[in-house]
Amino acid sequence: MTRSQPTLARRALGRGLRRLREASRMTVPEAAAAIGYSRQTIARIEAGSQPSRTQQIKALCETYGAPVEQQSYLTALAVKSNERGWWEANKAGVIPEFRLYAEAEQEAVEMLIYEPEFVPGIAQADSYIRALLAADPPRTPEIGDAIRAFRLQRQELLYARSPLPRITMLLGAGTWAYLRHAPSAVQVEQAKRLMEVTSLPGIEVLLTTQPHPAMGSGFTVLTPPDDDGPAFAYMDAIDGCRYVEDPDVVSHYRRAFSRAREVASPIEEHL
Repeated sequence: MTRSQPTLARRALGRGLRRLREASRMTVPEAAAAIGYSRQTIARIEAGSQPSRTQQIKALCETYGAPVEQQSYLTALAVKSNERGWWEANKAGVIPEFRLYAEAEQEAVEMLIYEPEFVPGIAQADSYIRALLAADPPRTPEIGDAIRAFRLQRQELLYARSPLPRITMLLGAGTWAYLRHAPSAVQVEQAKRLMEVTSLPGIEVLLTTQPHPAMGSGFTVLTPPDDDGPAFAYMDAIDGCRYVEDPDVVSHYRRAFSRAREVASPIEEHL
């Protein structure tokens, strides 16, 4: 299955254009005036918040005096930014704010995941997904089917990667408490799924049963490939999600994760 990551392409394109503009010592209004577009358009392209046309990118590259190789690379990113994302077939099952994470996950080299209450999406068994959906029913059965299909497709794509990213999942005590009280069929299938995931190279699942600095809301620290943007921390919330890219703040999440990992034990010891 071919993956398409238009949101990541837009962000990479924006970073490249911003660097070229800053190297040429031009302001956003000056760049906009030079190619006949509004400064809002230039700002949105640099922020990666909207797709762009190849003629816009070529005009900006020429204005900034970019080398031919750089122009070709950025123009290719502009084309990719307009493609359909791999999640398009099930887009009703994923909120727009999560699409950036879903794409970044498929390119990441490392993922540090802490979930206090439930098994992370990349390790959920089908019956476990159905149980979660039953606890908070979506508006229509069709949306529920799209959510389930998206989560399963997300796993299929991730675990088909070669090599796999380095993944460490820390499960909180709340996760274990639910599994112990879930219907027996859910317990059995989810335990089997966790064992399958931990058998993969570079992936470990741990359970935290002692107090630690990461207690509270779940988060993920995701590291993209080299030169593909900084590591960031991601957090779910009832009203959406949050991305943090400030290196100092991301380091704080890394330290909390590391401390929590020290008091965790392999999930195999508990299944």
